[in-house]
Amino acid sequence: SELHVSNPADIAILRPPPDDPFDLPPLENMRYYSPERIATIGKRAIAGHVLAVWNPNHFLVRTDDARNVTVHLLKPGVLPRPGDAVRAVGFPETDLFNINLSRGRYRPEPTAGSWTNEAPKSVTAGQLLEDENGRMRINTPFHGRIIRLRGIARGLPADDGRFNLECGKHLVRIDASGRPELTEGLVAGCVLEATGVCVIEADTWRSTTLFPQARGFFLVPLSSDDLHVISRPPWWTIERLSVV
Repeated sequence: SELHVSNPADIAILRPPPDDPFDLPPLENMRYYSPERIATIGKRAIAGHVLAVWNPNHFLVRTDDARNVTVHLLKPGVLPRPGDAVRAVGFPETDLFNINLSRGRYRPEPTAGSWTNEAPKSVTAGQLLEDENGRMRINTPFHGRIIRLRGIARGLPADDGRFNLECGKHLVRIDASGRPELTEGLVAGCVLEATGVCVIEADTWRSTTLFPQARGFFLVPLSSDDLHVISRPPWWTIERLSVV
């Protein structure tokens, strides 16, 4: 719903904002809440460590109670780095797989000691996107995990750091938009071993859309070592052969 006002006098402040905008109730476990109920819950807060970052304004947080929450910032700006301890606030929403925060803000949090992520797990695209009978299914336990995939790079060059990895009959998007320099030097057709954080790609539930579209997973690499070239395509291409 939208309410259109004609002048500032139509808006009256009934209560000033809190001195600390991050002093909000924690995001409770809404596993059994309906999407309608989640959409009406007020602003909530989470604390944890950043797992992955992608542009223009998204990052994934592993909360202190081991949940994976995607934060959609209200405005594009300076994003945190993977491994940073943060406190984030926003409005809860769901894609029917996870509870995320929209219109969010964040601030760095002091933390004691260092934090390290899990070791990568080598998987196939079939393990991500198929059930035991080979039918399409998004296997949600991989969300937020660090995985390693092997496939053929498609859609390069990509200035925004995004391209596809062809893994057999599946295409898995690689999203290095948070660090597009990681894709420099890659060419279409090279065989890659890609490592990164696995993120579910699905639309947010809206009252006008009963079942949001789920597209699968994308992979967010974290360092230059995460896109390892196994082999490059042959120099002889169809175009060069045609010229000869």
